Amino acid sequence: MQTHYLNPRLVKPRKRSRAQKALDRFAKGYSEAQHWSAGTSAFLAFDTETRSAVVFVHGFGGTAIPTWLNFPGLLNGNPDTSRCDFIFFEYDGLQTAADESASNLLTFLDDLFTDAATLINPGLQSQPLSAQRSDHWAYERIVLVAHSLGAIVTRRALIKAYLSKPPVTWLPNTAFMLFAPADPGCNIEQLVCQALLGVPYVAGVPAAARLLLRLIPLQDVAPGSNTLVTLKADTEAHLNRNTSDFLLARRVLRARQDTVITNPVRFLAAEESVTGYMPTREPLPDSDVPTGHTAVCKPSRTFQDPLTEVLKVVLTRS
Repeated sequence: MQTHYLNPRLVKPRKRSRAQKALDRFAKGYSEAQHWSAGTSAFLAFDTETRSAVVFVHGFGGTAIPTWLNFPGLLNGNPDTSRCDFIFFEYDGLQTAADESASNLLTFLDDLFTDAATLINPGLQSQPLSAQRSDHWAYERIVLVAHSLGAIVTRRALIKAYLSKPPVTWLPNTAFMLFAPADPGCNIEQLVCQALLGVPYVAGVPAAARLLLRLIPLQDVAPGSNTLVTLKADTEAHLNRNTSDFLLARRVLRARQDTVITNPVRFLAAEESVTGYMPTREPLPDSDVPTGHTAVCKPSRTFQDPLTEVLKVVLTRS
């Protein structure tokens, strides 16, 4: 039995002056109603009193839902999550720097915590009036689930929230977990081939594909990049000054046969105890269970590990 409405697109017009609208249209071709992220989609609970949400953040070259293939269908109808909204956040993972994408995610999270009804209710307009959330309704907890580049975007967004002026009040009400995080740095050729072409890297990649290596986010995930070095330093510095654990992942899950993350060193020593591998058990030699970078976050009827791990974090309040 279904427990959620499918909202194919979650949008909110930006509040811009007339002059800014004109400038935006000239500079970037924005439409009159600018979306936070054009493909951001949501499965909204039938239960209008839900106070929790899970925000999925895809990786390099990904999009809102295909990165998390089968998660929507497996979550819709699950009694354990019938009072939780599921939002699939989309950002430009091809041409936009991770830091800017983190700022966009931060803005989105701030709206979810401070103006949730305005953001959610437009997606329920085709449903009965009783499906609308009240004007004073708000989320009390949001769990972020990120893959690959999305891990960097998520970590940086939470640091930005921590440093924001005036400070946000909702940060302690967040938690996050990571699938195949790119924070150790990536084999760029493998990432491009697997994420964009759907094949492992082989010698003689076409010249057109090699041009993709110049994409801005790839500079962010290169081993030893300034983005990764400063992210680690900033996180450790803020952890040393703050006893809260909202900058620590609740679960870090690496792919057993990941040829994109070839040196999976731990990002933070404090996360060692929550780090594991997917699938959780070593598959048999003839098994068809996926073990690679792009498949690690895609559950199926025969590969339930990603779903199980997400539910553990979502259903654990501490």
